[in-house]
Amino acid sequence: MNYVSYLLSDENNFSVKVAKYKGLTRSILIESNEYGYCSLIKSTKNVLNKIDIENKTNSTITSKNRHDERL
Repeated sequence: MNYVSYLLSDENNFSVKVAKYKGLTRSILIESNEYGYCSLIKSTKNVLNKIDIENKTNSTITSKNRHDERL
C-alpha cells in the first residue's frame, strides 16, 4: 500500500489516541479518546479539533484594549 492510500482510505490499521491528564504527570487520567481506524486526514482533523476545544484562552481587559493569549 502506498502513502496516499493511507491518507485517503476509509479504513486503515492506524490508531490515533489523545489523552488528558490531571497535573504535569501521567498518574491521573481524566479523559482518553481514540480517533483512528479511518482516513489519516480525518483522524488528524479530529485531533486538531479536540485540541482546539481543550485549549483555553486567557483574556486581559484594560480600559483601552483586550489582550487574548492562548494557553
